[in-house]
Amino acid sequence: MKICIFSTTYFPKAGGAERFIHGLAENLTAKRHKVYVLVPYDKSLDLESSLSYKILKLRFLSPFRSNYILLEVMLFLNVLFYILRYRFDVIQAVILYPSGFVAALFTKLFKIPSVLRPTGEDIQIYKKLNYGLRLIPFVDSRLKKSLVNCSKVIAISPSIDKDLLSVLGYENRGKICPISNGIDLKKFGEKAEFNIKKDLNLKKSDKVIISIGRNHPKKDYKTLIKAVSLCPLNYHLVIVGGGEEPLNEIVAKKDMFRTHFLGQLPKNYTGKLLPFSFPPKMVVDYLKTSDIYASSSLIEGSPNVILEAMAAGLPIVAVNGYGTKDYVNDSENGALVKCQNPEKLSKALIRILSNKNLLSKYAKASKKMSLLYSFNIVANEYIKVYNSLVKETT
Repeated sequence: MKICIFSTTYFPKAGGAERFIHGLAENLTAKRHKVYVLVPYDKSLDLESSLSYKILKLRFLSPFRSNYILLEVMLFLNVLFYILRYRFDVIQAVILYPSGFVAALFTKLFKIPSVLRPTGEDIQIYKKLNYGLRLIPFVDSRLKKSLVNCSKVIAISPSIDKDLLSVLGYENRGKICPISNGIDLKKFGEKAEFNIKKDLNLKKSDKVIISIGRNHPKKDYKTLIKAVSLCPLNYHLVIVGGGEEPLNEIVAKKDMFRTHFLGQLPKNYTGKLLPFSFPPKMVVDYLKTSDIYASSSLIEGSPNVILEAMAAGLPIVAVNGYGTKDYVNDSENGALVKCQNPEKLSKALIRILSNKNLLSKYAKASKKMSLLYSFNIVANEYIKVYNSLVKETT
């Protein structure tokens, strides 16, 4: 099968969408499908030799990115050019607008199957944070048309499923396919080369609470920092992801020695990305050598970092936010507490970290649950969707 994965984002940006594109493409290729990734590729990254799939570059986009209509036209022409050249069987669009809108046009006009995958911000709305592309009226209207015109749409979590239903209506329930994000479980079975306690010069008796994600208002790191400040002094908070500079103002002087902002890891994450590995080996090992994962995020689509923390065998303590709550079963693999409540978050951390039996129980449960999200399983689910659509068109 010839599968085109189409999006307006790609590496060196390394968020959930970019990592999903790469992971799905690699796994589909391993299953002997021809995969073409149509993205705004920067050739200076020099990745072609390390990839199993073919990169197709989106061209002439820069002058039109500030004009929605012209950008749609240029994307349409790009896709049309490559369709005529490679004759794709299905288009997998990542992010509902603008790539999803354009992909769905090919379904409406030429009956080429399109599968859309929202990432979170393109379908979710959180007005208090001014979060969500749908807050832009033009984008909201286009997004709704894309969902109507496409063949299928992927719900990457139960929370996203509800958002999609709110737009499509329950009468179109059959258009939605629930498929979670995937993780490369092999990376978490490799021997650790990095040790977070050793690298931070901590004692074995110190407790490391790790959280991963670039600083953004939705992460609500203020709550997490406050929660850890209420914990015993040998509890250390580590935040990885970048953009943490403003958070320094929140940390109390007495807690500076146990609050560690590591930024983006590894430090050479941008530029040439070889060796090509996501998540990076250092991040995987830091997860594996931490004691617990904590999330104060108010809204997520399907948080990769939670799945990766589970694969690393970490108990999860999180606030009951959209997306995150779909993967944390209270009193099974961790604890869920009320959002923006540092006192309750702190109590949950202390309760688990001070109880070896509970810590071990939740760690084992997390590891077991992570097996459900193997990228091999996830890729097979996508293939089922593609096969059903191709059969309908033949």
